Amino acid sequence: MSFTSFCRLHSDILAETSSILLYLFLRNIFVTSDIKIKEENLFCDNIKGNEISPSQQIARLIECERVLVALELSSYLNDSSYTLQAVTQCYGLLAPIIYHNIVLVPVVQILIKCIVVLQGLPNIIHSKKHVATFESIQHMIACCIFYIAKILRSWKEYDLAVIIINYGKKMLEITLGCKSLFGTTDQEEIQEEGSKKSSKNKKPPQIISSEKINEQLVLMETNLLKLTKQYITSELSGAEDPIFLYPIVFNWSIKGAVKEVMKFKQKPRFLEFFTQVMLKCMNDEKFHLMVEITNPVYDFMKRRNDSLLEIKKMKYRDSIFYKKAAKPVKKFKAVMMEIGRTTEVQRKRSRKRETLRDFFAKNPSISEMTDHERNKRADVRKIAHRFLVDNLNPLIFSYVKKKRFHQICLEEMPWKAQMNLYLANAHFNLLLIKLRERMKMKFGISHTMVSFRSCDPNMFSLYNSGTVLPTGKMTIENYKVMLDFLHTTKKRKANLPSDAEEFITFVNSQMIDEKNVSKTQPVHDSDFRSGSGLSAKEKDRTANLSLLDHFMKIFLYCRRAMIIEEKGEFSVPSCYGNIKNDNGGSSLTFEHPLDDVNMVDLKWIHDFVLKSLELLYQVEKWETLVSLAIQFNAVSHERYTEQVTPLLVYAQRQLLLRISKYEGPDISQQPCGRYEVEHKEKITCRNFIGKQLKIYPTTNKLTDIENWMDLLRKLISSEYSHAKKLVCVPVDVTDTLRCFRETLEKSKYHNRSIRHSRKLLSLFLAQTQGDKGGINDSETSTGKVEFCLGTEEMHMPTPPDLSQEHFRVFSSVEKSKLPHSQLGLVISSYYETIDVLQASNQRSLKVQALHELGSLLIFAEKKRAAFKCWCQALDDLFRKQDVLHTWKELCPSVTSATDSYSPPGSKDYSEEFLSKVGIWGCLQGAIISAKIAQFIKILDVEKRTDCCILSALLFQGLLRTTLPHPKAERCYAQYEITQLLPGIELFSDRYRADICSVVASLYYIIHELHYVKQNIIILPLLALYQYFVSGICQDLVRNLDARILKIEVLIDLTFFSEAFHEMSQIFYGKNMPSLIPTGFKTTGKVKVFQSFDSGKPLTNKENIQALDELISKGTPQILVTIGQQHLLNKFSFVKAYFLINVAATINCVPETILKTVYHGFVSERSKANLPNLKELCLKDDGGSFSHLTKVKEEFTLSKIKSILLTEAEDKLSLLVSEMEQASNRSVSQCSVGELEMVVEARLQLAAIALQKHRSAYSAAIVFSTLKLLQDSKLFKKKVVQDDTESSSSPGVSATENKDDNEFLDPISLNSREYFNIHLWLRCRLALVTAFVAQIRGIGIVKENDMTNYVSLVNEVCVEAKNAGDRELQAEFLMQAVIIGLQEKHLKADIITNLQAIIQLLEGREFNSPRSYLILVRSMLLLDDLTKAEKFKEAPSSKSEKLSLLTQAHNILIEQMLIFGETVEFPSSNTDYASPLQPLKNVYLPHVILLAKTKMRIGHTVAKQLYYNNNIIKNKKKDSLKWLPVLQLFEMALKLCKISATEEREVEAEILFQKGKMERQLLMEERSLDSQLESLSEAIQLSLRHDQNSGLIRDSYLEMALSYLHMTKPKNKLSVAPIISKVSTRRQSSIKEPIINRFETYITLAWIAIRAATQVSEAVLAINLLIGKKNARIDKVSQGILPNIPEFATVDLLSSYSDYLLDNYQVVFQTGYTFFYQSDDVNVNTDAKKKTQTKVDITWILLLRYYIHLQRINNMSKLLASPKADSGTSLPDDTLFTSLFNSGLILRQKEMHIFLRRFLQLYSSSCIDEFPRELLQGLENPSFSEKVLQDSSGKLLRDSSLHSILSLKLLPSPSCVELISDMATQALNKELCFQWYIPPLERPPKEIEPMVLLLYAYNTKPLKITDVKNDGYNSAHAGSVWLPLNRVISIHEKLSNLAQIAEISLPAIPEIISDEKVTEIQEMEDKSIDKEMEYMITECCSEIVSLFLTDRETPLLTEVPFDISLPSIFSLERLFDLANGCIVSGGSLFNWIVSIIP
Repeated sequence: MSFTSFCRLHSDILAETSSILLYLFLRNIFVTSDIKIKEENLFCDNIKGNEISPSQQIARLIECERVLVALELSSYLNDSSYTLQAVTQCYGLLAPIIYHNIVLVPVVQILIKCIVVLQGLPNIIHSKKHVATFESIQHMIACCIFYIAKILRSWKEYDLAVIIINYGKKMLEITLGCKSLFGTTDQEEIQEEGSKKSSKNKKPPQIISSEKINEQLVLMETNLLKLTKQYITSELSGAEDPIFLYPIVFNWSIKGAVKEVMKFKQKPRFLEFFTQVMLKCMNDEKFHLMVEITNPVYDFMKRRNDSLLEIKKMKYRDSIFYKKAAKPVKKFKAVMMEIGRTTEVQRKRSRKRETLRDFFAKNPSISEMTDHERNKRADVRKIAHRFLVDNLNPLIFSYVKKKRFHQICLEEMPWKAQMNLYLANAHFNLLLIKLRERMKMKFGISHTMVSFRSCDPNMFSLYNSGTVLPTGKMTIENYKVMLDFLHTTKKRKANLPSDAEEFITFVNSQMIDEKNVSKTQPVHDSDFRSGSGLSAKEKDRTANLSLLDHFMKIFLYCRRAMIIEEKGEFSVPSCYGNIKNDNGGSSLTFEHPLDDVNMVDLKWIHDFVLKSLELLYQVEKWETLVSLAIQFNAVSHERYTEQVTPLLVYAQRQLLLRISKYEGPDISQQPCGRYEVEHKEKITCRNFIGKQLKIYPTTNKLTDIENWMDLLRKLISSEYSHAKKLVCVPVDVTDTLRCFRETLEKSKYHNRSIRHSRKLLSLFLAQTQGDKGGINDSETSTGKVEFCLGTEEMHMPTPPDLSQEHFRVFSSVEKSKLPHSQLGLVISSYYETIDVLQASNQRSLKVQALHELGSLLIFAEKKRAAFKCWCQALDDLFRKQDVLHTWKELCPSVTSATDSYSPPGSKDYSEEFLSKVGIWGCLQGAIISAKIAQFIKILDVEKRTDCCILSALLFQGLLRTTLPHPKAERCYAQYEITQLLPGIELFSDRYRADICSVVASLYYIIHELHYVKQNIIILPLLALYQYFVSGICQDLVRNLDARILKIEVLIDLTFFSEAFHEMSQIFYGKNMPSLIPTGFKTTGKVKVFQSFDSGKPLTNKENIQALDELISKGTPQILVTIGQQHLLNKFSFVKAYFLINVAATINCVPETILKTVYHGFVSERSKANLPNLKELCLKDDGGSFSHLTKVKEEFTLSKIKSILLTEAEDKLSLLVSEMEQASNRSVSQCSVGELEMVVEARLQLAAIALQKHRSAYSAAIVFSTLKLLQDSKLFKKKVVQDDTESSSSPGVSATENKDDNEFLDPISLNSREYFNIHLWLRCRLALVTAFVAQIRGIGIVKENDMTNYVSLVNEVCVEAKNAGDRELQAEFLMQAVIIGLQEKHLKADIITNLQAIIQLLEGREFNSPRSYLILVRSMLLLDDLTKAEKFKEAPSSKSEKLSLLTQAHNILIEQMLIFGETVEFPSSNTDYASPLQPLKNVYLPHVILLAKTKMRIGHTVAKQLYYNNNIIKNKKKDSLKWLPVLQLFEMALKLCKISATEEREVEAEILFQKGKMERQLLMEERSLDSQLESLSEAIQLSLRHDQNSGLIRDSYLEMALSYLHMTKPKNKLSVAPIISKVSTRRQSSIKEPIINRFETYITLAWIAIRAATQVSEAVLAINLLIGKKNARIDKVSQGILPNIPEFATVDLLSSYSDYLLDNYQVVFQTGYTFFYQSDDVNVNTDAKKKTQTKVDITWILLLRYYIHLQRINNMSKLLASPKADSGTSLPDDTLFTSLFNSGLILRQKEMHIFLRRFLQLYSSSCIDEFPRELLQGLENPSFSEKVLQDSSGKLLRDSSLHSILSLKLLPSPSCVELISDMATQALNKELCFQWYIPPLERPPKEIEPMVLLLYAYNTKPLKITDVKNDGYNSAHAGSVWLPLNRVISIHEKLSNLAQIAEISLPAIPEIISDEKVTEIQEMEDKSIDKEMEYMITECCSEIVSLFLTDRETPLLTEVPFDISLPSIFSLERLFDLANGCIVSGGSLFNWIVSIIP
């Protein structure tokens, strides 16, 4: 929903409309809006959780859009009243969204518009018309400003936030007639005290206007000043404006801030600023400091208050209660003395002044006068006036001070409450910290682990179980012990706050006997902390006192913080409803008012009251229990009487027993009875509230006691016993039972039924909480032993009838636990309850009951019954049958492709589920589905995954409850949930939604989906999980565990930016729940990580720096602080995993220089020395591999990959060695958690080995890991347990029982979940992948090394199929396909496997991202293999030929949408969608795959156009048809270039295909800017990388055809046709440009054809090297051996078994250790090496390996179709690159570089470099320079270090020079033939298949240096179309002839010079028989007739050239379609040149 553009009014229409009409329109808008608000219930106070759903939020925004029109219109009309009304209407619509802090962009936009409009009308707020609404408008403005500013700051829109805050200041500031925030001004106080000031001083000065801002504005000031970071360097004096304290509070240290704030203690707002300092202490977790700085403030406030109230402290000797409080009195001594002195002075003065009585006594005459006469006397009047003033002044002063005190109290009340809350929180946190430290000291870290055997104690509370359970009970004895312990705080009275004395009074009265210890020194906190000089017992007691001190202060400060209003009348309507409204549990839909938590959480109050009642029952506080129970029954209208009244009746009976025990007065004489007599109204349990009872004082007769201490003791004892005799609550049990039974009659049966079943369940579960980690420990359950008065209660499946119950004995209130034998009773009770709920139509409760019953049946090991219950629960939840299997039908609607994240046609299941079942329904369904997956579907992976996906989608329903949560799963990669459900308390009822179950289910679902690589769907679940464990549970360990898992998931998705961000978050400690529950701790200033940008390549400076920082960083501080070893291990692993996966995107062979020495030493040293070896290896690098930024310029991708893999390998090796050392025994015996890390690390080490192309070593690692898993005790013991029925059998040793218990902690149990079928299949896949990656067939075969890999693949395919894992089955089949491609199996078999993969994966809605990639690759390869046949078969439509490619393309586009890329969809169906650039993530594997797909689509479309043209026979040239194809190739090229996975061979092929398109456009007379750039780039790229001879040759030929075409005249030019063969010298200067251009193109074509021929010659030469004698026998010298590429030695010489050692160890040896072994090898004691056989490496072995790689990479045989006529496979228009051989091409490239560097025979046979002369003489001269620069730049950028060295270190520079210019230099007359079938060009005659012959010859020796300047008129080039079948026929005959000639003719080389031809002729005449001559003549005749088609063929009677074996060989090779040939000058040359047309 976006409101970036609002509806606008047309200004021209407004101008033409009358104001009357506009006002009518305006009023109409308001009326319509009001109607809409009422109809859709969009009122401003609708803030309940069910009233702010996304649909209602959207409705409010839509209505705001209508009101904004009114706002604009009222602004146009300049009507301020209507403007204010429109703004108020908008605010009312948005008020619930603002109230719940829902962050929405449209809301911010609307409010900003409203604020801007309002600030333009400043007078409206203060106008007389709006006086009544003044405060409301102020509040509205403040709320809007605060909401906007807060959100803008979170968006980092700081400038806009400042502007908005300034607007708010202007509108909220009041300048006239406003009192200060502190109350009356100083001037007013002075006036009140009697000072006579002028009236002008009544007006407050203007300088204090900044204080006249309300509280909302203060908060905005805070935000502004925090934003601007204002630092005040000089100290304040205390006379400044307090607003200057804000920057000090937020930016200074705490102590510095306190010092400055205390200077303002006499000023208003002092406490406000001090509480901000306290908050800063809280955020920094400095709780001791907070307590410390608060004490002086309390002292100051107490002194000030005492002074204002004129309180005189009682002398300590006057009261026994203050006798021992010497120290506190001394603190206030000065104040007391001062107050005392002033009062004494006043008294002295008053004594001196005489009264009237004294005056009359002195003057009797005056006293005898009458009153009237006396009063007239001046002296009498003067004395009377003086007396009046002396007595009245103190009263006035006292009144003024008390008024001031009252005013200060009112103003400070909220801040004092806040202070006390902060202090209570601080003491609570100090208590937790000390408790944690104490637990660590006592039990160590392991004690903090929780066992899964323990249930949540809250499960057994009265609120949840419905009865009092004997679990974790606090007995009266325990309570008394606790009280006695509390009483010892008397010794610490001086350490308590001053107003805790009321508690001390009671303590003193009880502890007078302890006079002997009364003078003990008080115990201070510092003593608790130090504990010096104390024994262990005393230390423990001191620690307990410290804990108790904090414990008491928590309640003290909480009590002080409460601001309680006066009591009013209590008879109010029940907010709970009554028992008729109670159904026994919570509904799955929103229930008003119980679920409305905005004002008060009624369920929490219910829970709290029941917990209080339970505790009161346990400590036998009967009177308080009765009072609370009666009050709660009154408030709830006895809705919960079944739980409350039994305790009430039992307590009343106990009170009656107490009265009789203490011989108290009769019931009628108790306060309740006296009230009845006095008021004629009986007090009952229903009218007790609000009654004022009277207790008459006792008449104590304590006399004759001399000692006053004894008197006090006896007095207190008497009062105590008297109190026990009296009861101030009604104890009429009969009346209470009557009321109880009346209410029960109104109760519903299903209410009691479900409560009864849940009570039985709680009783049953309580017995499981025994000694094994349970609640009811024998050590804590010491207490009273009570005897049951009757027989033990027999429980029934149905609820008992309580109407006959009298609750006389405790067993009727407190139920005993159910033994295990009663499990059947609980189950049958649930079955009965479910039937009742079904009959009562209580669907929600039935679902909950079925859920609980299913869990119970799983406990009873009845899986089938449990499955039935859970399935029925799901069916009832959705109101549909068989939901588990048909849930995908519930969402028929599909989304459109309007948003950039959702692919078109995708379904939003979560939103549909939420609308059907509600919030709690989603939670119930999700948990049930998760349990079905976990406990039922344990054998079938596919079914289990389906259940998990259903659960995941239901969990995601919670994220559809408000608009801010994104819908796209990818958006949760970095999304932190701060508010899940506005206005709803999700976990108020544990049966409806239990946080423990939710977290456990989420954890299972996330891991299970991660195992099957459904990683994208996990992201929202991880966000939810983090919210639950952090925001609700405040569990730091689980939060970190989830974050580490999230990093792993993000890495799997190649979201490297987000994964890096998460790692940096852990390093910073950001967004972590604190160890203490104070919310999220604010982090200090930390060095900012350089972020990793997935949109930029790895060589980008910032990315290199980011990787450098990550590698150099150690362990995050937060992980060290927690000290959880499994988290440290996981983080180390995930860090290495990140480096491995980043390295995997680098498509090159990593350098092995750094690791050669390392591995050489590793193979000879023990594992224990690994860290030292790292230091030894890194010594030269200054101690770190990671200084990438220092020498970045020198780094190549190969070097970067090497560093990343080395760092990861070191980390993982260290991790494995630590695990192995920690176990102190065999690895197979280590703990489950350690074994998990070992297996995971080893699998990644195998992946590293595979990236380094050490395939056999990788296979060895995986093989040893599989053996380790098989031998692990984890699986061995499982067999033992299955065989033995009881775990306590004699055969089981004590150690094994100990091991059983160690698996019960959460870490071990979660690790056990890891060892499942997924892990086994994953290991098998890694093994198969490693085996397939090794090149076999050339290496030396060793004993026992004839493993049949195909049968292994078939075996694992069966395993995956049996497990039901389709995706892994597809992966195994894909490995079989790769084997088929490498070993050139039958095409039909490969196609069968591909079709099987597609059948497995196609059409499934919830494939994992990984399987989609497999599906796409399978489709593309299948299309490659079947394309040729498709075009040879009957003509089919274009869509049929493109169906596979289009499907693959659509899948990739959808996946890229899901992965967050923005896609531009085409307007027409013929075009293809493409991702918008720049891409957000260039590391996605989809990018390069999309490039390959687009290339194939372009290739197919081009072929389709060519075939269609052939069918239509359309001679009209339409060049536009090629443009869409060209665009496809251009887009493919862009994608290929920006992809992080640089596959240069693919880029070269795309360039080649693009070049072909450009030539077609050129042929059709369409000018191009860069005509040959693509082809030349393709050649150079291929030469530098994969040496693809076919592509290079075809590119040269395409260039030659382009040049030949350019020799043809343009249509519009009147130039005579020039025959290619004609050669003329330069003409006159006028025609020189034309002739020169013609000659230039002929020369360029001649070079291109010769270059193509050289490619063919080089390929033949390299293949013939195997037959050379010196290549066969020459060994590789010792100096060259270390330079052989490592993968070659691994492939040629090793098997996986060579690396295996004992004890599951694997060791790698470098290449040259295979060739020779030193005698002083240090053999490890644990792992013995196998003996190595010495092997000689010859050059022929390496050459055969290289040629084998070339053959594997050559896909032409598989892709081509057999020709129908000849039956032989011919070069077809197929692609050169495969989808699965990029790794093999890298090996081929490295082998080429090695051979070229070290083998001269090879280097002299290589393909020549690209002839630069080809780029000269073009029409665009700048192009050639650019290409040359690009090529040289690319050469330096792309080549590895080896390839750069190879250019410098070639063995024979002269030889290189000789072969490098063959294309441009002919030492003799030479003729070249090249045969080519242009894939997109039609021959002039299409009667039969034609082939194009390109020929080039020179009539004299030639060396071309500059094409433009020199006229090379001896060079000739041309082309001619010839019938293909005739050429094939001639070549077959020539081949037969060559074979015969090889036998019969002598092998004399052909002599080139013409002079000696005759001599050779004479020699050969003798040996040529007539039959052979005839055969040669016949062939020559056919050749002549082939060329001279239009002319008459002359009859040949003799051979037209000199017969010799080389001549026949050359003639045969000339007509070899695949290669062509070069013929040097001679008779054969002359004859062929003569017949060429």
